[in-house]
Amino acid sequence: SELRAFEIQDDFLRKEDQFIKKHMGSQRTAEAKGRLKKLENLVRLPRPYNDVRRPMIHPPKAERGGELVLETRDLCAGYGDAKALFDGVDLRIARGDRIGILGENGAGKTTLLKILAGRMAPRSGVVEFGHKAACGYYDQDTSELRKDGTPYTEIRRDHPTLTDLEIRSHLALFLFRGNDIDASVASLSGGERARLCLARLVLTKPSWLAMDEPTNHLDLAARTALEEMLSAFQGALVFVSHDRQFLDGLCTQILEVGGGEVRRIDGNYSDWHALKMREEAARVATRDAPKPAEKQKATAAATASAAARGRKSEPAASPRSSSSGKVRNPYLFEKLEARIMTLEQELKVLQESTTSEEVYRHVAKLKEAQIRIAEIERDLATAYHEWETWQ
Repeated sequence: SELRAFEIQDDFLRKEDQFIKKHMGSQRTAEAKGRLKKLENLVRLPRPYNDVRRPMIHPPKAERGGELVLETRDLCAGYGDAKALFDGVDLRIARGDRIGILGENGAGKTTLLKILAGRMAPRSGVVEFGHKAACGYYDQDTSELRKDGTPYTEIRRDHPTLTDLEIRSHLALFLFRGNDIDASVASLSGGERARLCLARLVLTKPSWLAMDEPTNHLDLAARTALEEMLSAFQGALVFVSHDRQFLDGLCTQILEVGGGEVRRIDGNYSDWHALKMREEAARVATRDAPKPAEKQKATAAATASAAARGRKSEPAASPRSSSSGKVRNPYLFEKLEARIMTLEQELKVLQESTTSEEVYRHVAKLKEAQIRIAEIERDLATAYHEWETWQ
């Protein structure tokens, strides 16, 4: 069908876009640019007119537990004899907390999430769960689905007491209707598998949620429905995500994993990002500032020179004004920050506009918005890489 063809291509485009963002500016830049060029020449399938449905994801209803969800003491994680990913981690997560986990690839984000969810044992340390703390875990790989199963049998095996009508009604909320409920899991697109995992998740009635990249593979309508459900969810939420808008909309705290530690920061992604920029600017300022001994020598030399010329000494030129490197020009760094903020704001406005009926029912407008969104995301990927590697 047109809808299935669109979802398959959309799934492919998402994976290609993730590869391009990950490797642009790395040793595989040439390959990333090649894939980008192919995508630019790819004929995009229009979103079918009847694809205006959206899942209806209701918040899980579970018996309320205690205020404390979990607590960790001196947590350490690693694999084999390799160096620990992080060590000495003390965390306390309470009911209602909204925590996003950030960090570079390989830093240990998913490992931390799995340990907190009880899916993986730490190398050392303790994880204690609160009263009636039942975790609902979402795996971005959707690996818990049986490839020989169907949406119907996946719900049936977890909840054998549900009636046929109850299962069909529940799956319909996640857009599995008619023959869709009997489709093989192996034949489902990434978005369909993600919706099926969400359908299974809410039926477990968890008191708190641990989610690994929950927006991966979801289209805009499903992503919006998920965000609305999570906003209404009363329990704690801990999740890993690269979706900046998703993080901004849900988080009240950030766990930054990296450098062998886990740092807790109040606020959402924008607050964390602003803090990182301030810290980077301070680091650059400290590195470029002359050492005390060098400053004294420069002052003495300037004073002696001024005295010889019979006039007041002039202040020495700022090290940042040198043309020896980007770190010596904070003006350019500030321009880069301003450009990132402008692009992020434009992206947010465009993404919100695609949910309006005026846009998603008008193929030309929707396509124009999607093209611009892709352009902004590419520009942001380049800008983020430049910001992260600024020296």
